[in-house]
Amino acid sequence: MMIKSALMTTAADLVDGTGRRASDPFAQGAGRVVPERMFAPGLVYPAGQRDWLGYLEGLGMDTGTRTKAIDPSDYNSASIAIGRLVVKQTVTRRVTAVAAGRYRVSASVPGVDVDVHPSVLDFSHAGQTRTFRVTFTPTTASYEKAATGFLTWKGRRGAVRIPVAVTPRALEVAGTGPSGRVRFHVTPGATGPFTAVASGLSPASGPTTGSTQTGSLTLNQSFAYRIRPTPGTKAARFTVRSSEAKANLDLYVYQYDANAVARLVGKSTGPSSSESFVVAKPSSSDSTSGSPVPGDYALQVVNAGNAPGTTATLFTAQTGLVQATGGVGSFTVTPSQTEATAGTPIALTASWSGVQEEVPYVGWIEYPNGQGTVVTVN
Repeated sequence: MMIKSALMTTAADLVDGTGRRASDPFAQGAGRVVPERMFAPGLVYPAGQRDWLGYLEGLGMDTGTRTKAIDPSDYNSASIAIGRLVVKQTVTRRVTAVAAGRYRVSASVPGVDVDVHPSVLDFSHAGQTRTFRVTFTPTTASYEKAATGFLTWKGRRGAVRIPVAVTPRALEVAGTGPSGRVRFHVTPGATGPFTAVASGLSPASGPTTGSTQTGSLTLNQSFAYRIRPTPGTKAARFTVRSSEAKANLDLYVYQYDANAVARLVGKSTGPSSSESFVVAKPSSSDSTSGSPVPGDYALQVVNAGNAPGTTATLFTAQTGLVQATGGVGSFTVTPSQTEATAGTPIALTASWSGVQEEVPYVGWIEYPNGQGTVVTVN
């Protein structure tokens, strides 16, 4: 892993067919290997067996080693990836010096505030290891689209650069019952009139609001079906539930690209018989499709464990799609209009009534910049 780190952190950007710099990590990874740099990396990101075991435990796998689980984004690789950035997230990395020296950090991910602490690392001798933390907070980056950039430590021996890719997800608040309310805060980025518009609630039923599928799965068996969001969709909620409380079902959500190739956009794989995943629409400046993300989706259910004494698990898989108008019952947000001061949180309350208990619903509260908050009920 230290050798891999040396290759990655000293890499240079590729160029595209026109000769322009192409720094997208999804296209080039860390970049192209530069032989004259790779033998003097300055710092390396080490990782061993315990790191891998903690990573696997964090994914929900039982390695049988009693290794403490870590968030998969905290695996000590020479890159940083966060697939679900909600509000903010802090990741941890450690670096080992190849030679003594001082390094100062610079980091940039357009649309995301990146705070690195400490910002200066001092190494008195080779082999010394230091730990740092990186906090990511979405600002203007669009939902459901990866924001990319680099984090670089600069020292006398050169630069140590790693690629970064984080995907902001909409803030989600949850409530239960046929009626109720939830209170939450949003922080505006500009001063002036602030509006909040509620859409929904949408249940998982009917040809225009989503779909419901039921079935039975044996251990490790899976079931999948395709969903096409209707024009104007604000948010989608994918759920799977079982009446067997001690069963373990996993949920995976895929999106098809223009070439009909499916890619994983989210999953919920906890040790539970009830899983849920939400996709929200991007900001208005990012898409005119009106759908959460252009393209069809597929919902996949996997039986990761039956309840004791059973050989199969019954399930109900559902998808709810929020439209700008319509919805079930009453769904409102207060205040719907107020004056905002940039950087000062605004307290909002989402209220609902007239829905069925234990039926999953999803709603959307949209703000002036086209982004918003997902509200899930039950």
